[in-house]
Amino acid sequence: MESASSNRTIQDEVGSDRQDSLWDLSYVKSSLDTITQLNDIDSLNDPEDLPFKSKYAAREHLEELRKRLKTLIESQFSEAPVSSHSEEASPPTSCDDTADVSPENINLELDISMLNMSHNNTQADDVLKSSTGTKTCVVSNFDRLEIFLRYIEGKLGLNYVECEETSSGEEHLSQALKSLTSKYDFTSPSAVHVYKFLLNQLGILHATRRSTEKAADALHKAEKVYDIYKANHSEAPSFPTDLLASFKGTSDENNESSKWMLFESEHTQTLFYLAQVYQKSNDSAKASHYCQLTLRRQLQMKKYDPVEWALNAATLSQYYMLEREFSLARHCLASSMKIFEELGAVDKNLEEGSLYSKSIDIKRCWVKYGLELLEVSWIRLLAEDGEDGSTTANTGEDEKNADFFDLELTKYELWMPSKYLLDFDQARSVFLKVQELIVEAKEMYGIDSFCSDYVELIQDHSRAFKNLSVFEANSERRSKMHKRRADMLEEVTAELNPQFYLLVWRQLVYETAEVYSAMVDCKADIMSELNQRPSQQAVTKLNSLCQKSIHKYLEYIGSLKTPEGTLPEPLPPGDERPVLVAWFCVARLYYKMIMPGMSQQIECVQKTLLYYKLVVDSCDKNSGYAQLMEAELPVCREMVNLLPVKLNKMIAQMQSGFE
Repeated sequence: MESASSNRTIQDEVGSDRQDSLWDLSYVKSSLDTITQLNDIDSLNDPEDLPFKSKYAAREHLEELRKRLKTLIESQFSEAPVSSHSEEASPPTSCDDTADVSPENINLELDISMLNMSHNNTQADDVLKSSTGTKTCVVSNFDRLEIFLRYIEGKLGLNYVECEETSSGEEHLSQALKSLTSKYDFTSPSAVHVYKFLLNQLGILHATRRSTEKAADALHKAEKVYDIYKANHSEAPSFPTDLLASFKGTSDENNESSKWMLFESEHTQTLFYLAQVYQKSNDSAKASHYCQLTLRRQLQMKKYDPVEWALNAATLSQYYMLEREFSLARHCLASSMKIFEELGAVDKNLEEGSLYSKSIDIKRCWVKYGLELLEVSWIRLLAEDGEDGSTTANTGEDEKNADFFDLELTKYELWMPSKYLLDFDQARSVFLKVQELIVEAKEMYGIDSFCSDYVELIQDHSRAFKNLSVFEANSERRSKMHKRRADMLEEVTAELNPQFYLLVWRQLVYETAEVYSAMVDCKADIMSELNQRPSQQAVTKLNSLCQKSIHKYLEYIGSLKTPEGTLPEPLPPGDERPVLVAWFCVARLYYKMIMPGMSQQIECVQKTLLYYKLVVDSCDKNSGYAQLMEAELPVCREMVNLLPVKLNKMIAQMQSGFE
């Protein structure tokens, strides 16, 4: 009896023409085609007052498809034999009699001990032994149909989410997953793809709700489902539509290779959304890890949008750059340019410049890379950290891992080095490339149309000169570099209306003050190098630069004052240290000025004391300020104690007629 049952097809079991028609599932493919058309194409043209018109129509088809499948299952399989060991009628709940991966373990609301194991874990391997040994997970046509039904329920849940009915969407997705886990092993080739799909969609749903912990939990479960399946199976997992291949009116649409490709694509989605989740959680390390995995898989599978891929790779470079893993950062940037080059996006007229503008954005990432490399290099040199420069900017370990995209990148990797810069010539080569890219970007981002971008480019250009100047030993040439900075900053500041660009305007004014102060130091160094009394021209230039720097610092402080002309107490968040440092620098600048008469010199010292005292008094009133000025405050206190003594001597000297 059991043997006879195992040799019959499902159509034999139904046993009549009327019942045979129920097994014709050709309507499934046509329904899915219609749903795809409504979701992906027609919905793009929905009117503004009915934004989900096509998706609602797709929902009706999904509801009808679910209803017909449930009716078929309930009416026909309720009498299906359950004792047979054949594929068509095998029990759906286990892989073998001795090893069972409890399907409940994957339930989002339960402790999934199985998925918390590494796929290399001995216990996990033992549990899954039946999948890799002589026995295999066998499912019946009943199982395939029911698993496909859970897929349709998941698609229905996704439809609700896309129509901004997230609560209903979560309910459908969760119920589909619970129904699946109540019967089926997640390592089954027939069920694993649907498990991945449902977990991915729940993860995405939680991410859109900013429930990052729930999102990460669901997506990590999807990740582990993939890892465990790949470690224990050589058979390609079935794509949901292939589950119906045994039924009339359907066929197995995907070969072994295609099934693997679809499964790998689903896993790429898992990694992509894990990157998004960790980015929203401000976990840059994990976000970059999953972003890199996603980009690499997209390249390997040749399934990516070139523009999007290039921009994501350039963005990833910024993380590695800030971590001082310059080899990895450069590899990402060079890969980005390589993909863009293949797209032919170097033509300014291509697609009315839209692609060209994106290539400029990637080049701006190169600018940031060059600036960071310059800055980190001179900081390292000043700290005398290392001698030979033979290692990469981090530990050297990233050098051997800097080819994870497996592309020929020599052309672009020659743009800039990935190791510390050791002298002026090396720094100058990076500076010139950075300057070239900035000039090109400024052609794209004019001040009239892209004010914020243009200002940022000017600030980057200024920063490039600043970083290069540290490598320059000659004080006169160093001063000229700062003069270039001052000119470009003054020019763009004059173009901005503080009423509309107040924050940016303040940044520019403050940086200009710092530039003039740096020029004062250069002039002072030149005077000391001469080893003789400075000329009147040199003194006049020094005093002029001091006055310009003081004016800019006070202009910045004035922009923070209330209509009554006083600074708010406490100072605005983020402006506390800049204001205190500005006072400190003003005091220092007054002290550096060389005046022709004693009375004028006394006036400068009095102002020096005034501004040092402002810093000390503010820090005494607010302990938080003292922490912000930990390095400068001791100097201020010392000067506040010493300057009154000096002033008294100067006044006495002037009064005794020795002016």
